[in-house]
Amino acid sequence: MSQINVDTIATAAGTEQARLVQVVNTTSVAMASGSTTMPNDDTVPTNAEGNALTALDTAITPTNTGNNLLVQVNLPFVELASAGHICIALYQDSSAAIAACTNYTAGSTAGQSITLNHFITGSLGTSATTFKVRFGASTSMVSTVNGYGGSRIFGGVAPASITISEIRV
Repeated sequence: MSQINVDTIATAAGTEQARLVQVVNTTSVAMASGSTTMPNDDTVPTNAEGNALTALDTAITPTNTGNNLLVQVNLPFVELASAGHICIALYQDSSAAIAACTNYTAGSTAGQSITLNHFITGSLGTSATTFKVRFGASTSMVSTVNGYGGSRIFGGVAPASITISEIRV
């Protein structure tokens, strides 16, 4: 895990140029797969649906309760065993409530890159909070991250990642 901490970036005259406070990033080149479904319907996915991508569990401790968080999840290669829908979901801490999700419809078993961006505003608090990623096909079939046909691909140069940026407001 990498972390960058910045108070303020300013000109020599003291004019603030950026409001980025800290960035936390976790990457994984490990292949992950599973067959736990995440329905493609009008229900909110729960943290019991889909497959946990625990290698991307990432914690951040906000420095100010009034700041915002930008959470970015990048899965450069996601494969389904056959045509169908796959959902990528983001959860915060152990809550069953979802923070955000996205869906992709695959017409074949070909791999697909999926990105999820989620902006969180409001009272964050200043205690550590952990973001978790789950993925799953809408029907009973194997879904895979960082792999194809049961094997890891690209030799570790296309890692799945989660990046959390704290932004001062």
